[in-house]
Amino acid sequence: MFRKIKSRALVRQASTARPRFAIYARCTSRGASTDSIDRQVDAAVDHVAEVGGVHVATFADRTGGGTSTDHRHELRRMLEAAEARSFGIVVVENLDRVSRDPDTLVTVFDRLHVLGIEIHLPGRGKLCRTDVTLQGMMVPGAGTTVPRRRSRR
Repeated sequence: MFRKIKSRALVRQASTARPRFAIYARCTSRGASTDSIDRQVDAAVDHVAEVGGVHVATFADRTGGGTSTDHRHELRRMLEAAEARSFGIVVVENLDRVSRDPDTLVTVFDRLHVLGIEIHLPGRGKLCRTDVTLQGMMVPGAGTTVPRRRSRR
């Protein structure tokens, strides 16, 4: 009897627990204004409030550049926190903030997905693998390249 009451209480507590959100933001390029990060974080915080979540962490790469992850220490910190299950949802303004490289974007998405962590966009909500794949296809230079025509002289 005690076990049933205790387990019901735990189920009730788990069902009323608010989801834990992390925010990831990135400057668009090296030397860009950090106002961009403030705007991204503000939009993400608004999204968290709209869905009734709890904002637990913000990761912001201020060094810019979205094609390489070598200098993106906050992205690595966010992935480490994901491994530690510090949050269940990451909010980003746009998927290109995670990476403009389609392979890296899919790798990050898959790593989070395996951990049971969702990626949300403000005003849109949860993204699926198809969303990520389509984003990768829309990035300039992604996918197959069409040979350029030679100009006649």
